[in-house]
Amino acid sequence: MDDSSIHAEHPASSTDSAFALYDGTTGDLKDSSYTFNDSGTSTTNIWSANKIQNVVDTAVAGLDFQADVLDIQTDATLDPGAAPTTGDRYIITDSASLHSNFGTITGVGDNDIVEWTGSAFEVLYDVSVQGEGAMAWDQDSDTFQFYNGSTWQQHGGLTGITAGVGLSKDGNTLHVNLGGGIKELPTYILSI
Repeated sequence: MDDSSIHAEHPASSTDSAFALYDGTTGDLKDSSYTFNDSGTSTTNIWSANKIQNVVDTAVAGLDFQADVLDIQTDATLDPGAAPTTGDRYIITDSASLHSNFGTITGVGDNDIVEWTGSAFEVLYDVSVQGEGAMAWDQDSDTFQFYNGSTWQQHGGLTGITAGVGLSKDGNTLHVNLGGGIKELPTYILSI
């Protein structure tokens, strides 16, 4: 039997995501144990195309992409406010020095990502369990942040470039240091 002779059918009486596989030629039931479930990992779970694409993209990149964070907490000066908005997320780098408006966050450790659930901040991404590879956009600094297994660091831009002789780097800006034999000509061409 080739693939064209098998078809899936969702039982009309079913209100869940179960479906059955039938032999398209004979009509015989082949298997009724499959369910659509994007969060499942069982061999009887069928993932949506979006879930499959996400898993493939993440595996190819070797990164665990997280939703945006508003900021990175480094000490008690970062105040999430007395009434955070549900979904507000932060990277916590110093869990021993949280502003009082974070409240008590059960299980939080350094470098975890926390999210306001509407009544409390909760650990959403625990790096002690997940390990290295997390990536999140930090809205405060407008940079991607990457967890390397011990710290969060800027990822992308000029982060991989070391300024050599006659150059200096400030964030994502590379400067040519004039002087010492380097000068700018009237046409914006550099001369040595």
